[in-house]
Amino acid sequence: MAGINDDLNVLIIDDSHMMVVVMRAVLKKLGYTKVHEAINGEDGLNKVKNEQFDLILLDWHMPKIHGRDFLKAVREMENYKSVPIIVVTAENVEENEKEARSLGASEYLIKPFREDALHEKIEAVFATKSPSETPEEAVAEPAAEPVAESADEAMVEETPLEGA
Repeated sequence: MAGINDDLNVLIIDDSHMMVVVMRAVLKKLGYTKVHEAINGEDGLNKVKNEQFDLILLDWHMPKIHGRDFLKAVREMENYKSVPIIVVTAENVEENEKEARSLGASEYLIKPFREDALHEKIEAVFATKSPSETPEEAVAEPAAEPVAESADEAMVEETPLEGA
């Protein structure tokens, strides 16, 4: 799947190596070839200071620098004010989503997620290509996401992607 995805520089920030591997695989399936990773918020912040990324997938709870603090810091950087940031977290807590969106998260995705759910979130952020306009506008009703029946289920459910 060649095209615009080949040119986009993506950063995954997650302290779970398994989730990084899973997200990297999904991104590869979607045609993203420039995928970088950071093991925590501090590592991610160092990477965004030294390289420009076009999309960031951010875990919410991480050691060293929490996702909220990463969002605050990055949204103050002129070159990152409009870069899409998708918070990907296991916490299905409405207050966390509201806070993330108020701090500039472009989308919010609950783990475990289906491949097509991540694909839809990425398409959505590039359709609008801007962070939340205001906290009130940003906190829309989230799309219903399937929830795993147990912690033993896979973190990502395989679903066919169009064109893949």
